[in-house]
Amino acid sequence: MTLILYYVAFMIGGDLAAYFLGLLVEYEWGKRVSLIVFLALYFFFALGRLDARSLGNYAEKCHIGPLERLRSL
Repeated sequence: MTLILYYVAFMIGGDLAAYFLGLLVEYEWGKRVSLIVFLALYFFFALGRLDARSLGNYAEKCHIGPLERLRSL
């Protein structure tokens, strides 16, 4: 239950931060720049999540567990 509350709190905090960042950019430089910043940040985070998922899938595919990772170091 606590984990769900943390998740909801961080999601609300992230949404508010994104909203106010968008307002700041729109106020300072205009709507076009705000759209460009939004798209750049959106794809930056989307690609970051995609990369993390592909690395996790690779580890599962190769049957690399935590002990094998430590032994390889």
